[in-house]
Amino acid sequence: MATVHSKSTKKLVKEDELMIFLSKAEEWFEQYWRIVAYSAAGIIVVVIVFWVMAVSRANANRDAGYDLADARKYLATGDYAQATDKLKALIAHRKGTDIAEEAELTLGRVKLIEGKNDEASQYFQQFLKEHPHDGVRSIGAANGIAVTLESKGKLAEAYAQYRKVYEMDKTGIAAPQALLDAARVALDLNDYANAKDNALTLVQQFPLSTVRSQADDILNRTGR
Repeated sequence: MATVHSKSTKKLVKEDELMIFLSKAEEWFEQYWRIVAYSAAGIIVVVIVFWVMAVSRANANRDAGYDLADARKYLATGDYAQATDKLKALIAHRKGTDIAEEAELTLGRVKLIEGKNDEASQYFQQFLKEHPHDGVRSIGAANGIAVTLESKGKLAEAYAQYRKVYEMDKTGIAAPQALLDAARVALDLNDYANAKDNALTLVQQFPLSTVRSQADDILNRTGR
């Protein structure tokens, strides 16, 4: 009988504890229900805001894509003045979109095509300043600076810049061409040691590269 009584007592204690907990929970909810409601509403508002921002950004990128395609039509026909105007308008009105970044880089390339090396360099440098870690685009801007330096006859600076491009993308798609350009410019500087070193690195690191044959040619000229 004592055992039965003990079990009954424990059961009553547990039931009392449960009732106390439920009572306290009810009191807490009555006291703080507004906070709970406002918090839930706040979460919903945040979710809606993020959703609206995502849709807005997607729409902005879509519209910017149309603008970039329009600018590229003028590029294809050689109307660089119109292409420049279109790109500048895109950058001004679609700032913050991925397409606007692409337009900034394209604008530098347009100036390269026109032979306006100083302007091209300014656009590429500005792009790197604003987007130093933008992957392929940052590498493209760095390479554009190297091309402008070479076009202006600043070969030593161009060589250093091509090496910088390689360092930015040692195992990527831009690396073989950067090594080849560095080797080629070094050869123009009569710097056979660096020409050979860059060409050899290209051959060893990227034996199946499409520019492998040009690297082999440089090695033949500098002595393997």
